[in-house]
Amino acid sequence: MKSASVSAGYVNAFLAFAQTKGADQPELLRQSSIQPVILEDADNRVPLDAYQSLMQHTQIMCQMPEIALAFGAGTDLEQISVLGIISQASNTMADAFAMANRYGPLVDDVALAGAGDRFAKIVDKQGVWFVDQRATPNAFPELTETTFARIVSDINRHFDGRPKVIKVLMTHAAPAHAEKYQDYLQSPIEFSSNKNALLFAEDWNAIPMPRSNQYLFGALASHAEDLLCTLKAADTVRAKVEQILLPLLHTGDVSMETVAKQLNQSRPTLYRKLKTEGVNFEQIHDQLRKTMALDYLSSRKVSVNETAYLVGFADASSFSRAFKRWTGDSPRQFKPE
Repeated sequence: MKSASVSAGYVNAFLAFAQTKGADQPELLRQSSIQPVILEDADNRVPLDAYQSLMQHTQIMCQMPEIALAFGAGTDLEQISVLGIISQASNTMADAFAMANRYGPLVDDVALAGAGDRFAKIVDKQGVWFVDQRATPNAFPELTETTFARIVSDINRHFDGRPKVIKVLMTHAAPAHAEKYQDYLQSPIEFSSNKNALLFAEDWNAIPMPRSNQYLFGALASHAEDLLCTLKAADTVRAKVEQILLPLLHTGDVSMETVAKQLNQSRPTLYRKLKTEGVNFEQIHDQLRKTMALDYLSSRKVSVNETAYLVGFADASSFSRAFKRWTGDSPRQFKPE
């Protein structure tokens, strides 16, 4: 089983935040045994225990035991990871929730309490629960603090406080800085609970995202919007399929059945029409992934790992194999013209 880790880019974001609170970055890295060279590539992974050490030394250096809460509330995930951009590009909060589970490992890849997703939605008579299913959360409660403070802050920033969090549950015991929680979570807190969760008074599934834009992720690549316009103008079945696939690539959940349904056709009918144009669905999907991957990497605005997810791969190793097949090089060796 692979070790839990966080991205080097996320560690850099925390260090930058810590500096605003008076931290000495080189000294923090020395104390936590993190080599500066590992932080030069945002795709590199930092062991979770090293990040925890960094967090703990920052708490002491800055005399801020609540630094994890402050980091979550005081940083915009859109400026840190493609996860934030994709979440804000979603149509509804339900879509953003799905993206959090898909792209979350790019930020922190942690062990889960069981099979399934990192975050779960549970509905009971009290309301709607957002549950963090991280395994052994009490070993590093600051991760919970950061996650929940960021969610509450984002809701207040982007949704004017709707949906309202009416209760927060934490599995760890009340820490010495327990009084600080109210400042950041703005809800009653219950420590030593049976789960880490936020309770909402209403179902947030259908709440629209305030800046919904299914093509926003495409803006990361300079030619994405041009490509979309070209596809809309082309009068071929292939172009229509590509037009449907483009905004779905990043979800990693595309199929010929899905596309056929959007075209109001059966799968066999779509198969026959594509065959008359000398192409099949798998070829179109593969070529579109290649086109977008090259654009993303050429723009130098996203990392290799982020590109892998943006074009629909479940992990960077699968993407690297496909990229090698497309170009003969690994994505890290790719040099745009």
